[in-house]
Amino acid sequence: MQGSRVDRKISVRRVWIVLGLLALVFGVVFLRVWQEMQIVQLGYRVNQLNEERQRLLNRQRILLSRRNALASLERVEAIAGQKLGMRVPEREQVVFLVDPSPRRSGLAGWLASGGTLARWVEAVTRGWRAHHQGSI
Repeated sequence: MQGSRVDRKISVRRVWIVLGLLALVFGVVFLRVWQEMQIVQLGYRVNQLNEERQRLLNRQRILLSRRNALASLERVEAIAGQKLGMRVPEREQVVFLVDPSPRRSGLAGWLASGGTLARWVEAVTRGWRAHHQGSI
């Protein structure tokens, strides 16, 4: 009787060992298959993103060429002449202003006369605006 009880313990132990090994083998196989599936899915995703990138780069090229065409100087001159009635000024319409003072010009002259950088930028901006508003 004891021999059969020991044999039963050994056979139950062997069954559990075999089941454990089978579970381990199936687990390893399952992980390997899952890993391969993930690699394939990521490959598809990379291809999709590459296609989308190429599509967006093509769209960017089209938009840049359209922007360049719309901003071309010839087009702006044509619109200014046709729609706004603007034209190139005649020689006698151009007025040059000369500063009679012998002092230095530009930023160096401004700073030498006691002005500040902020005031110089403001004056240049004001002069630029007045010049461009007068030519329109």
